[in-house]
Amino acid sequence: MKLQVFFRGALKFIFFAGILLPIPSALFAAFAVQFFSNGSIDMTGVAVEWWMGESLGILLVTPLVLIWRQLPTKWFDRRRIGEVVLGILATLTLSYYLIIRFSKPNGEYLHNYLFFIVVAWAATRFGRHATLLVTSIVIGFAIFSGVHAASVELKNFAFVWLFLATLSTVGMALATVFNEKRESLARINQLLEAYRNEESRRKKSDSLLATTTIDFQRLVETAEEGVWTIDTEGHTTFVNHRMTEMTGYAAAELLGKNFLDLLTVKEREIGLKRLHSRNNGKGEAHESVLIHKNGTPVWTYMQTNPISDIEGNIVGALAMVTDITIAKQTQQALRESEDRFRAIVEGIQDAVLVHQSGIIKYVNSAAVKLVGAHDAADIIGRNGLELDEMQNRDIVIQRTRDLLNTDVGTTLPPFRRELVRFDGKKVLVETTATTILFNAQKAMLIIGREVRSPL
Repeated sequence: MKLQVFFRGALKFIFFAGILLPIPSALFAAFAVQFFSNGSIDMTGVAVEWWMGESLGILLVTPLVLIWRQLPTKWFDRRRIGEVVLGILATLTLSYYLIIRFSKPNGEYLHNYLFFIVVAWAATRFGRHATLLVTSIVIGFAIFSGVHAASVELKNFAFVWLFLATLSTVGMALATVFNEKRESLARINQLLEAYRNEESRRKKSDSLLATTTIDFQRLVETAEEGVWTIDTEGHTTFVNHRMTEMTGYAAAELLGKNFLDLLTVKEREIGLKRLHSRNNGKGEAHESVLIHKNGTPVWTYMQTNPISDIEGNIVGALAMVTDITIAKQTQQALRESEDRFRAIVEGIQDAVLVHQSGIIKYVNSAAVKLVGAHDAADIIGRNGLELDEMQNRDIVIQRTRDLLNTDVGTTLPPFRRELVRFDGKKVLVETTATTILFNAQKAMLIIGREVRSPL
């Protein structure tokens, strides 16, 4: 393609610049010579010779100037300096002997085809710049030979013009062809080098990916949480070892199994809604009860999120599953214990009151009745000292301080005190105080009963 562009541009340049452009100048020069000459001259010969000289200068000098305006990078190779020197010496020697010594007196050259060997060497080995340099040397000797020739006939001048133009054109054509081949080889080498670099990078990337995959698998398989993935229809696509421990199924049994099969009948409708939410790109955290292979319930806490492919399409969901069965059982046991405690406390006749930092946190129905309140809400949140007679408050404060500085379970001796009821009446009660933990904090449990006998 570059060669075709070169020849097309060269032909246009030869036709317009080398043939048409010198014609007006040659005619003007012939008329000028005729006008200033004392004798008669051959105007046709003068015009033709002038035209040939100008066209030869344009065709040879112009490319030389244009090409040498910008030197290519790394155009000079020190490793081939000896070859360059020998080539220039060979060109000078050939030019001297073939043009100066062995040329005929009328300007005709013998064995001029030998110059094509030197030009071909310059074109194939060094490119256009060396070709123009060699051609310029030949042109210089040719001009020098023409100036000193005894007589130069028009046909021999035309022969010189044609020879030099052909030599220059052929040399540049060869230089362009080989330059294109060198550029193609350079591009191929660059592509090969880029391919080798990319292959090396890919191997490193594959090795790193393999290492990362192994580390990821090890992380997933040793995680304390269960890892569970499903597709958009709810079928299991992956479970880790912890997930098999939670459900009692082997990994092969769970793969392909619909997640709804592991839910209770009550939760399956909720599970379908959650699957629809995952397929719409929404994640959430929730508790869920799974059915173990042996039929026992497994309480879990799940952090679920949708899974997308590289194009952003939802292809499934990922759940990080935590077994909270023990916590649920403990919570249930605590709730049952609290219910039993409340049933016992509410069933006894003694007043029971719990306070922390002086603030009442709990009272039973007997305590509500004892102080004449409407219900427990009237008492809870009040300062306990509000129920004591003013003269007893210093003693109550000191007993409270003493008790809070002891270990949980410590009980103080009974203490009789007057309480002020909500209706303003006073009632004498005998109380015992014990340190307990209430909502994981130290508190005082007060148990009291009314004393009907006088102090």
